[in-house]
Amino acid sequence: MDEKGEEKLTVVSKKVTTKEIQPSDTAIIFALKNLDPDNFKDVVVQDHKGGLRIVSDLQNLSDEDFEKLLAEKEKKVAEKVNKNSKD
Repeated sequence: MDEKGEEKLTVVSKKVTTKEIQPSDTAIIFALKNLDPDNFKDVVVQDHKGGLRIVSDLQNLSDEDFEKLLAEKEKKVAEKVNKNSKD
């Protein structure tokens, strides 16, 4: 109020500034997830249908043939281990 008791108006100036910022990939990702969660989500659901069938000829081997096969495999594994330990 001024000296006469009347309201005094004050002029205030306002300056509007527009700034441009670089787009953020992260901000875009979050916006898409929030706006359309059915199409943009982190979790992918994979539905596996069907069965698993294991075919093995080991059941038809004689004990002697099985022992020979096992010895061959153990020898190959030992060779690989020795080769890798030398490197």
